[in-house]
Amino acid sequence: MPEARAAGVRLGLEPLDPTVCGFRSVNSTLSAAFDFVDERDADDATGLVLNTYALRWDLNLPRDIRRAAPCLRHFCVSDWLAESTDFRLDRRMPDGGLINIRAIRRAVEDAGFRGPVEIEMFSDRHWWNAPDEAVSEIVQRTSEFA
Repeated sequence: MPEARAAGVRLGLEPLDPTVCGFRSVNSTLSAAFDFVDERDADDATGLVLNTYALRWDLNLPRDIRRAAPCLRHFCVSDWLAESTDFRLDRRMPDGGLINIRAIRRAVEDAGFRGPVEIEMFSDRHWWNAPDEAVSEIVQRTSEFA
């Protein structure tokens, strides 16, 4: 934290899905990530990243969004492809899969978040091979669920 403060940089702590948490992160819930920041009184040096793909499973997410709202700095949107063949690199366009992105976005905005929204499109089988089509699809879908 001291280095981040000295550099005027705010770090983003992103909870990840429990299936990858063991080798990619230390937190698998928004609540645990908020506790980490809150216990260190580090809001000036850290913030939280909410990723729909990573937190789609958490039944406490609406409550935890309200609780963590002061620390939310970034909202990352990605959707779950039901017939996925690769957990990391085979995702669905926003609002086209199994995650209730509209409900999560509504909870985030109702909690007061007005920061950046990132569309995370990991798709080595389809979208990465068609970048122009991917951008067009992202623009269309985000305008539909905005």
